[in-house]
Amino acid sequence: MMRPLAMAFGALGMFGVLVSGAGQAIAQPADTLRATPLSGPDFVDARAIGMDPFGVIYVADAGRDVVYTMNEHGERLSVLGGPGSKEGAFDDPVGVDPTNGLVLYVADAGNRRIQIFSRSGAYLGAVPLMRTGEDVSARVTYRRRDEAVVDYSSGIPVAVATSSANEIFAVDMDRGVVRKWDQDRRPAGVIGDIGPGRGVLVEPVDIAIGANRLLYVADRGAKSLMVYDQYGTFVRTMGVGLSELCAVVATGERVYAVLAHSLVVYDEIGRFERRLEIDMDTHIVDVAAGTDGSLYVLGAQRVYLLALSE
Repeated sequence: MMRPLAMAFGALGMFGVLVSGAGQAIAQPADTLRATPLSGPDFVDARAIGMDPFGVIYVADAGRDVVYTMNEHGERLSVLGGPGSKEGAFDDPVGVDPTNGLVLYVADAGNRRIQIFSRSGAYLGAVPLMRTGEDVSARVTYRRRDEAVVDYSSGIPVAVATSSANEIFAVDMDRGVVRKWDQDRRPAGVIGDIGPGRGVLVEPVDIAIGANRLLYVADRGAKSLMVYDQYGTFVRTMGVGLSELCAVVATGERVYAVLAHSLVVYDEIGRFERRLEIDMDTHIVDVAAGTDGSLYVLGAQRVYLLALSE
């Protein structure tokens, strides 16, 4: 395992903390950027945002139990789901992953499953959070009559991410771990539950997969980003004292730790780059990377555009 890099960040106030090679803390002023609200729709309790390669924005609104799709200007394109437990319906949708542009994964927390949809919104199936160590070889089915007998009583998915190999990773709030399924939708392991020591998750809340195939887990309890390879081996910790950590975004060569009112920017191997204070009229819920390098910032009721300058 690699040792944590000597780069740290203080999460409160208007200054970051850059730790030099000698271990001396140096004040690092934060940039302040204005977030511009996009036109409608207004949400009741938005929890997650994602963007696909075609520029379509997806927002999970747990208040209405739906997922909205919008264009880059914030104009509504469609509404997916609605309250319920049947296929295609949601009970507290709190995570979305549309990143390959062809398939949408939704963390359906209240129904304890991950639902899968085509780009057009057609229901493709569900992955239940089955008990760890039980039915590990069982294949997930895609027919209503099969799903009726699946046990949905274990695990609460609050975030979901998929790899280029079509593996699924989900943050299980109930167990405080990351669950993994292989390309055939079979349970393939648990990450972050290896007992006392480095790499153990405390309160994971979000997950992102970088271009380097590393997993970045936002651990609100540890106030850090925890980094693993896709086999679940712990690699490093990024950042310290990240208070109010709520999400993580990995795009290109950068990783963003998302806090309630700011973003902390690292390169993909964990070196601190800068801190961005976000000037907006509410706290940040989640962030998605745009196709043009901009960021879309989600508040509980609205989406905001943040134009980044290099």
